[in-house]
Amino acid sequence: MTFKINNFEINNLNDFKQIIEQDKNILNQTFLDSAHKCNIYLYIAIFGTPEMLKYLEGYLSDFKNYSDRHDRDAYILALIYGNLENMKYFDKEHNWNVVNSNKKHIFHKIYIY
Repeated sequence: MTFKINNFEINNLNDFKQIIEQDKNILNQTFLDSAHKCNIYLYIAIFGTPEMLKYLEGYLSDFKNYSDRHDRDAYILALIYGNLENMKYFDKEHNWNVVNSNKKHIFHKIYIY
């Protein structure tokens, strides 16, 4: 899966590591448009790989608390955007799944999207 961060094309984990190492400010940036604004962890949940998520978790201590402006966490965003690899990673490594990820909003969110 290929995606861009600050006009740099990310094709694999090494590209991702390189851009993070070059500019740690990326960890504090927001991505996508204003309607879907999210931080780097949520962005990688959508477009990245489990290896990239694991790498980010070394930098971000509160990643389990991240959500977008619609209160969707990383698991829900991976679900909406069809990133099955990341969904499996969240389930295996963090025990996140459809039942325990944003419980009070899950059915509403799936219905909308």
